[in-house]
Formats: sequence, C-alpha cells, structure tokens
Amino acid sequence: MSESPAATVRAEPATHPQATTASDATTSHLPLTHMERFIMMCDDPLHPMVFRVLMRFTGPVDRAQMERAFELSAVRHPLLFSTLDSKPTPCWSRMDAPPELIWHQGDDEPEIAHIEPIDITRESGLRVQVWDGDGGFIVLLDFHHACCDGQGARQLIADWFSCYDRMVLGMEPEFGPLDESMLRQRGEVRESKMVKPIGLREGLRNAYVTFRGKTSRISTGESEIPDARASHVIERPLSVEATSQLRERMKSQGITINDLGLAACMLAFWRFTPDARSNERVTIMNPIDLRMPSDRRLPAANRFGYAILRRKRSDCDNFDSLVQSLHDEMTYVKNRAVGGEFVKTLAFMDSWPWLFHKVKNSLLFVPSLQFTCLGDTTRGKRYGFRIEEGEVTVGQLKLDRITGFAPHGPRMPLSVTACETNNRLSLAVRGAASLLTESACAEYADDLLARLIEWTEQDGC
Repeated sequence: MSESPAATVRAEPATHPQATTASDATTSHLPLTHMERFIMMCDDPLHPMVFRVLMRFTGPVDRAQMERAFELSAVRHPLLFSTLDSKPTPCWSRMDAPPELIWHQGDDEPEIAHIEPIDITRESGLRVQVWDGDGGFIVLLDFHHACCDGQGARQLIADWFSCYDRMVLGMEPEFGPLDESMLRQRGEVRESKMVKPIGLREGLRNAYVTFRGKTSRISTGESEIPDARASHVIERPLSVEATSQLRERMKSQGITINDLGLAACMLAFWRFTPDARSNERVTIMNPIDLRMPSDRRLPAANRFGYAILRRKRSDCDNFDSLVQSLHDEMTYVKNRAVGGEFVKTLAFMDSWPWLFHKVKNSLLFVPSLQFTCLGDTTRGKRYGFRIEEGEVTVGQLKLDRITGFAPHGPRMPLSVTACETNNRLSLAVRGAASLLTESACAEYADDLLARLIEWTEQDGC
C-alpha cells in the first residue's frame, strides 16, 4: 500500500509502461496459492469470480493524463496483468504490458448488472472501462478474484488517481515503495508474535460452533437465465447526511460498519425465510484481511481469509444485542487471527483432493450469503487523495461515491457489499439469478438500507 508522503519515491519516466525491476526474474512465473486455487475451483461462466468496483465522478477529465496515470500505476502490480498458465503446474505468467483503458463515448449509463466473466487463461485479471460524458466521469473496474482482493483493488485505485491528480496539477508522479519479491509470500499465513496460536481444543470448539446445525437458505426461484448474465445487481447509496449520522452513531457505540452490516444482513434474511425452522441458522461468510504492517510494500494480490458467522432466528430478536454480539465475535476473530484458519484448512485439503471436492460439493458448507466490507477506499493521507471542501478531489474531478460488487459462489444466493468512501456509504446486493428474482434482490437491498437508517435514527443517537 502507499506510505506516507515522506516515504514516497518518484516514478521513473519510462517510455514503456512495462518497467523492469530486479525482482522480475523471480516473480514472472508465480505458483498459485491455496486461496487462489480455491477461487479458481469456484469460478465458472455462470458464477464468475469477478468483483466490480464502480466509481462516479463529476467534472472534466484529461483523457491523455488519465491513460498515462493508469499505465504508471498498473505496472506496479504484476498480478493484475498476468494470465494463468496451467502447464506443467498452475502459475501466473506476466504479460508484456498492463491492459488498456476501454473508453466509451456518449452519455449512456453503464450497465452495471452485466458482469462478464474473465477468462484468466487468455486475458489479464483486470478489465477497466470508462465513460466520459455530460453525466460525469464513470469508471468500472472488474477484477478476477484469483489475482486480487479488495485491498489490492484499493492499492491500484489509490495509485492511479493520486498519480493522475499530481499530473493534472503539474507535479511529478510519486508512489510509495512496493516490493515485487513479496508476492512469493502472499499466500503465507503469518501471525503477530502477540497472538497466541489457536490450539487443538480451541480449534475443535470453533469448528463445532461453525458447522453445527442446519444452514437456512433463501430462494425465490428464477432459472430462466442461462447465459453469463447470471446475477441481479442492485446499488443502494446512502445520502451524505444519512452517512454522516450513521458514522456518528457507530463512533459513539464503538462498532464498525462490518458489525452493523452483518447484523442487518441477518435480520433481512429472516424476513425472507418466514417458514424456516427454529433450529436453522443464517450463515454468513465474511472476508477477513490478513495483511500485517509488514505487508505494506506488497503489490496488489490476494491476502485474505474468511470468518463464518451463524445465528438462529431467536438470536436476532433484538437488533442492538445482535450487533453487540457480532462485534464481540469479530473482535475475537481479529484478536486471534481466526480468518487465517480458513487458509490453513485449504492447505490441509490440498493434500486430500477427494476431501476438497467432497466439501466443495456438499451443501453443508454452502453459506446463506456473503457480506463484504470494503471500508473507505480513499481513507487516510497515506493513500494520496486530496480533500477540498470535504470532497475527494482528483484533478478537476469530484468523487461522488464508490460501490463494490463482490461475487457469489456456486449455489450461494446473495453477496452483499458495503463501501464507505468519501462522505457516502454505498450498499450493493448481487443475487444469483438461478435462485432469486430481481425484485427479491431489490427488496432485500431496500430492507438493508431501511434497517441502517432506522438504527441511525433511534433515540440516543
């Protein structure tokens, strides 16, 4: 990630975006990690493991400077312009140059619901489309999840737009230092010396709590969409005022948007499953960032695990109590590095391929939904974003909002994403068209939004 301005280095004015570094020889063919292999196992044309980031700006854009800033930024993240070579063993093979921006003219809005698969064996895992019209400047970034996670996407976005800002202002581009050689350790699960390792007894207890009982699922049935357009995508942004009030209450309560989003997802889920049995549990898969301070020079890559959170309907009767219990559980997950246990399990199952396929094909291990918190893509001075009159400003562009759309795996009906960027929070629901109608997805998104606003406006806020 970018460091503080004092630690920045000036970008080399290379004539070609493919800059050669001393570590090229060691990172041009990187073996896949356990997590990357898991993601590729889940990837198929009807359920592409592609996540989308939608950025909306107002104001004019300098096209030539925008393209140059993208070239200088993308070249810093080799996995974003690599393809998957499966022979003799699966590994990343770097392309000669990063992908080019795909420009669209006119004032038509992009079709955000149509997320095309990315054939990672033939093209890079990054596709970028831009719209420049009277309605503003819009950017759609599609990342194949095998080559990058949400934090990696944030790194590219920060590099790209802070570089563009400096160039438009007549300044030399500057970036925080990155170390390509660290990509070889991207799949390792490292824990702080301050964290007590999870022992056998604690691990067995966590496994029992995670998998006991039956997982409840939601389905309204819609299977007539056979092509790659297999998702319904719904965006629900909060207003500036509502976001400000929400942040104030979260701060006073000492909770995060991840805690609140998990609780809202659970409550909305039970509204859609009125016939579920009392012993069933809503099960949410929640991505956990595994980066440590020592990873700040790691280029864009995957470095995350998962936490599994489960609650019965009776656990969700009191929303405030539910939020607090989830906050306590997530505090334990972070303090004990529980998210890394998922990656360790994948490593174990790599030695038992038959077990991996059995688990993957078993409905027992398919969650009710996924909730992803992307946080604030523009937070902190170290990310290089300039603030003018309370708004993120890039050249002459003003950032309105950023929305992320996380993928859902096979047989998983819903993926919900929260992106708290600039002065607006944006929610997104991506639903499997084979399991849910578009109206059901929209109703679920509206329920989430209403729950957050209702919680914000409670007495005592």
